[in-house]
Amino acid sequence: MNRSAPKMGRPLRGFILAVLVHVAFGALLGVSLRLQPEVVKPIYAEPVRAVVVDLAAIAQEKKRKTDALKKKKAEELKTKKAAEKKKKAEALKKKKAAEKKKKEQALKKKKAAE
Repeated sequence: MNRSAPKMGRPLRGFILAVLVHVAFGALLGVSLRLQPEVVKPIYAEPVRAVVVDLAAIAQEKKRKTDALKKKKAEELKTKKAAEKKKKAEALKKKKAAEKKKKEQALKKKKAAE
């Protein structure tokens, strides 16, 4: 039986590797404890002051405006027609007056000729 003495290299190398692994984990733990994330403070926002828009009221206002515009146009057309009618009546009156004057002058000439 050939027994040789155990080599001290293997247990020593295992011990050194174990120490290195523990040192590495300790370093990682120390670094992670130092690099704590900052606590984010919540930002308090001001409340929004909003106005509720009623679409039915908007539609009603648009309809009222269009109705008012139509009424205004109808009124303008009515006044324009009335003015044209008055102008035609005055022209007809002048024409009749001119015809009457011509008849009177023709009658005077006839009487003067007799």
